[in-house]
Amino acid sequence: MRLARFLLLPLFVVMALAGAWHLWGHRVLPLLLARAGLHDASWSRITLTPDALHIAQFTATLDLEAGPVRIDLDDVLCRYRLPDLVRGSVVSLRLGTARITLPAAPAPNSQNLPPVGAGALQRIAAARLPLEQLQIRRLLIVRTGAESRSSPPLVVDLSAAATGTTLSLGLADSPPDTPAPLGAEVRLDHHQLSGTLQAEADLFKALTAGSGSGSLPSRGRLTARFRFDWQRPEAHALHLLLGLSDLEQERVSAKTIQLQVDGTWTPATQVLQLAPSSQLAVDSARREGLAVAAVQADLAGQVRFKPDGWQVQIQPAGPWTAAGLVVNGLPLDPLRLKVVQATVEQGADEVLKGSCRFHSPQGAGILQADLEHRPGSAGGGTATLKTIGPLVMTASSNLLLLLPPARNSPVILKSGAVGLDLRLRWSKQGNTDLRGSLSLDNGEAMLGNAPLTGIALRQHLRFLPVLESTEPGTVEIGRLGGPVALEHLRLDTAVRRADSGPLPSLVLARAGGELFGGRISAEQCVFDLNRPLHFCRLQIADVDLAKIVALQNTKGLEATGAVAGQLPVQLGREGISIDEGELHSIDRGGIIRYQPPGGTLAGSGLTAYALKALEEFRYEQFSARIRYQPEGTLIAQLRLVGRSPRLETDRPVHLNIRAEQNLLSLLQSIRYSQGIPSELEQDMRRHTPRSHPD
Repeated sequence: MRLARFLLLPLFVVMALAGAWHLWGHRVLPLLLARAGLHDASWSRITLTPDALHIAQFTATLDLEAGPVRIDLDDVLCRYRLPDLVRGSVVSLRLGTARITLPAAPAPNSQNLPPVGAGALQRIAAARLPLEQLQIRRLLIVRTGAESRSSPPLVVDLSAAATGTTLSLGLADSPPDTPAPLGAEVRLDHHQLSGTLQAEADLFKALTAGSGSGSLPSRGRLTARFRFDWQRPEAHALHLLLGLSDLEQERVSAKTIQLQVDGTWTPATQVLQLAPSSQLAVDSARREGLAVAAVQADLAGQVRFKPDGWQVQIQPAGPWTAAGLVVNGLPLDPLRLKVVQATVEQGADEVLKGSCRFHSPQGAGILQADLEHRPGSAGGGTATLKTIGPLVMTASSNLLLLLPPARNSPVILKSGAVGLDLRLRWSKQGNTDLRGSLSLDNGEAMLGNAPLTGIALRQHLRFLPVLESTEPGTVEIGRLGGPVALEHLRLDTAVRRADSGPLPSLVLARAGGELFGGRISAEQCVFDLNRPLHFCRLQIADVDLAKIVALQNTKGLEATGAVAGQLPVQLGREGISIDEGELHSIDRGGIIRYQPPGGTLAGSGLTAYALKALEEFRYEQFSARIRYQPEGTLIAQLRLVGRSPRLETDRPVHLNIRAEQNLLSLLQSIRYSQGIPSELEQDMRRHTPRSHPD
């Protein structure tokens, strides 16, 4: 042992006690130290007593394969008993200050770091140390070329007894009445190595100053407890519990991170079998745009050591869970991932690689996750998440159910096949980029109580550092059912960052569909989610007036012809409103026939002249000014120009008619006449503000 090289002092004591130190000790001792590998040794102010030796200063250089190590010792006190001294041991060795200057740091090479086995530990435990106690009040460790960046001074206490050896470490000059920045204890006996550790994160920053370890946390506290038992030679038991609390590292923070490893090490196969009690737990973690309240992961599996690296295979018995997950301000319901298999490995190139397959948290299907991290100066890495075949969605199990009820979308997905492809990139500087694509085929859903069928969706988005589209997206709907049916609807969409606040803007670049035998369309509608009001202008083309009239369910009313126009729609907290909407006739006009039941004026709201003209009115011009109020009132100011055979005149007839109707009443009439479920009316009542009398 290298420690024995420093304990040649007993020999030096024997020489001094022989009474010949002043004659030959200064000449012979350097030669003996050189045989132990210590060169350029020097010392000063030696005091010798029958049971102790004190040296004020001692300096030497130890030659190792990695380079020379310089040793500077101050205030060295060696206590001994003469019988033990004859057998080559001392009682104690106490050092005031020990400064160890190591060679310049070599390039790391994982292949040159074989794991320390139980056999080596057992040989160390069985070895007889040439002292009972070693104390160092201040231990300083520096590297050649970096003398100005010495590590914090440590306190070392080593005790050796027949039952085992105990090593304790602390931090010198610790402020009183404060938590110790460092506390460590390791105990080694014949069949077991155990220990504990408590350390502040800033201590590790100081220990690695100038080494390029910029990824260490700037704040936090590390605790560790371990036990390695090799009483059974064919299978050794391992227990390790690591904890990080109040962690802060650049853009990452966490309240606690805890890793527990319980397993059995088999020396013959170099495999560590992980027990089901092995797990990872995270509490209140954050990284720009991402936050999670709690993570729990079962780590049952095995760790296999290879000549050029290692591999971890996880096959957990229970699901991995994540609660309180928030992505860019959007909270998600708790995730439960049933992992099929996960693998993490590192080879000779030191690149960390991982892969994982698990069942989708909602829907039926398998997801594949892959990871690659490059350590060192290059830094950074990538992670991907994609579907292995489509995820089959049902009404009771689909991805929209991950949204909590308070933020749940009015769209309820009933069926469909989902495809997902996400890619996360990060750099050594801390930059993060998350983007991907989402698809839906053969989808069926409910929008309120209106059924949607034939849904096809394609979206390409960046989620971090901001939420925005990387390519134009599309939404296609075969049919949107209900009282006013839309068919062959297509939306060209985009998500853009907004300057008005943290939430993005939804852009409807183009939209079009079939309505009442005609077309409805819109362009460049921007919905800024940071603002209370949104505007969109709908264009109406070639809509069949007969189908609009049929929707009114007014007895005795018929109409032909086609209309076009525009409807400026405003969406706000109070609901939907339309102001100054306009419709007009196209082509050669049409015919309106209105003969109310009984032929009376009562309830029609028309004059006798207008009612007579509308018995058969051949209009050449038709226009309407449309207003719609959030409480459900639709007001139409109609202007008709044409002729009526019922008036027995060839002169053009001009009619101005004001029509007002509440859509809730209209839906009620549709419900009775067409059998529409009452839930639709109730849903509209829940979402329509109550009117207040003046």
